[in-house]
Amino acid sequence: MEGCRVCRGELKLVLDLGEIYPSTFISGGEELTKAPLRLGICKKCRLAQLIDSVDLDRMYRHYWYKSSLNSSMVSALEDVVRN
Repeated sequence: MEGCRVCRGELKLVLDLGEIYPSTFISGGEELTKAPLRLGICKKCRLAQLIDSVDLDRMYRHYWYKSSLNSSMVSALEDVVRN
């Protein structure tokens, strides 16, 4: 990451939880890879945020759950959007 997501200020490491698997939704035969999980705080605007970002394609390309297949989930998500 290139600094704070809001003001681009310098981030100070607050908590380092090592590396985790960002997703376990993979197809058979694919190798799981880990990513760092580090919390930082911006020295300028004081926003707490994750220091590292994981590529969304890496996390969700093989995600099996689709909320549109479940009418109760669609209703709940519509409520989230409205509010």
